[in-house]
Amino acid sequence: MSINGVVLVNKPTGMSSNSLVKRVGHALGCKKVGHLGTLDPMGCGLLPVLCGKATRLFDTISDKTKTYRAVFKFGIETDTLDSEGKITNKIDCDIKKEEIEKVLDALTGEIDQMPPQFSAKKVNGKKAYDLARSGEVVELKPKKVKISKLECVKQICKNTFLFEIVCSEGTYVRSICRDLSKLLSTCGVMCAICRTRCGAMQIKNATIIDEVDCSNLIEAHELIDLKQVALSAKFKEHLLNGKIIPSYVVGKIDGDFKLFCDNEFWGVARIEGDKVKIVRNFYGG
Repeated sequence: MSINGVVLVNKPTGMSSNSLVKRVGHALGCKKVGHLGTLDPMGCGLLPVLCGKATRLFDTISDKTKTYRAVFKFGIETDTLDSEGKITNKIDCDIKKEEIEKVLDALTGEIDQMPPQFSAKKVNGKKAYDLARSGEVVELKPKKVKISKLECVKQICKNTFLFEIVCSEGTYVRSICRDLSKLLSTCGVMCAICRTRCGAMQIKNATIIDEVDCSNLIEAHELIDLKQVALSAKFKEHLLNGKIIPSYVVGKIDGDFKLFCDNEFWGVARIEGDKVKIVRNFYGG
């Protein structure tokens, strides 16, 4: 049986994203697998795994906004910006929730964010964390990210707070902790992180890794937020043999759309000139 689709998995703490993806592939008997956004081993939560032909559609999944719940502890700093790193600084402080709320706006919206030294960013073909572990000072460049929501949910104990964060793909939550600490004139580390949402996908619909099977597969096209166009079965031969499908068949459509024919999903298409062109083919081998 051909395995094509998406599995929502609740990644446990301590497992790498790549290890989880391999286990999903093994459980489903699917060799081609990938994921929508790495979670660090210390992180847990929602990890969507693309299987089979669904891996072709990564770039067409428009909403890659992520939602996290994270715990920040102020007054301590590590080289990795999380609680698993080597302690590099301590500052005596007693941060209050009211102080935090006064500075959150400075980190909300579109900002330039500097990635952590210990990150998977490539520098001259090598991952930054490999260079950092060898003692090199890594020269990284800031990246534009968007933080739509940064809320201090509650205080857990002295200097330790729970946050909810909604941000764009590629945002480092550890960097948010670092930058927030500077605004509070102290230092800080991320102690825990859980991803609760990826676009429209929610952790409440995820399964644990030991229970993954084919019943968990979601149709790939359900993750693509585009207009749906259906062709009649008579055009199936055109699609199979690469024959031109005239644009008037689908009408006037601006931008990309999901193309179906004979009740099957064929991929993402667009109008180019007077014909329909498939730009991401899901149906082919």
